[in-house]
Amino acid sequence: MNKAILFIFSGLPAVGKSTLAKSVVKHFGAAYLRIDTIEQGLKDLCRINVEGEGYRLTYRIAADNLQLGNNVVADCCNPIELTR
Repeated sequence: MNKAILFIFSGLPAVGKSTLAKSVVKHFGAAYLRIDTIEQGLKDLCRINVEGEGYRLTYRIAADNLQLGNNVVADCCNPIELTR
């Protein structure tokens, strides 16, 4: 059995990360984890101010998928230089 691959797309807004990430998802049949979507879901459902919870939740979901042998694509926008 091949090892699962974690692909991480991170960087400035509007540079093509999501477009490329979705292409990789289709090619490798990977799970797609978009941190912006996960964080917005936490805000909408839990009415909390998200300050890193999205990354921690994404990490857990990615880890579960990788342990099952599923490839994972993580897509995140990092407008702040420190987070890149």
